[in-house]
Amino acid sequence: MTKYKVFGEYTQSYELIIEASDEDTAMQIFYQQGGGAYPAKTGWNNLGVDFVNWQEDEPSHTDYTEEDYKPQGAKIKW
Repeated sequence: MTKYKVFGEYTQSYELIIEASDEDTAMQIFYQQGGGAYPAKTGWNNLGVDFVNWQEDEPSHTDYTEEDYKPQGAKIKW
């Protein structure tokens, strides 16, 4: 799986490392998990995904993986 840096602003700015098969799934996981702190409802701004070639600077952690994705859960159009 590929790791994506997903970011967005709610009441604060959040940045998570999410391992997923594609950018959209990574964004949906970010949204469903509420950016790691808040319920995923409304109020997100400045959402984005960075695909990064992590060769040398690969993060040693992953905040969420595709196992955290809920196909029947809430989705966001971004």
